[in-house]
Amino acid sequence: DAFPIATDPSVSHGLLHRLDRMTSGLILWASSYRSYFAARLQFATRNQLRKEYTCLCQGLVCRSPHLITSPLRQVADGRRRMEVAKD
Repeated sequence: DAFPIATDPSVSHGLLHRLDRMTSGLILWASSYRSYFAARLQFATRNQLRKEYTCLCQGLVCRSPHLITSPLRQVADGRRRMEVAKD
């Protein structure tokens, strides 16, 4: 096997992170044990970890980039969804 971690359920088969699980989302998967444990450590300590996402849109979009700095909070509907915190 080229990726033995993919067959190991003790490390979630290398699965590290899932963004937007309610949609098609993004999956972060490690191809080796070394990268898996290094990424897990960074997620746990938030050390040297920076998440940056790009949004793809269909239709008319303003040409100038916009930085969204609003914090997120969990939606209080019993499901694991997030929304922009307005307060």
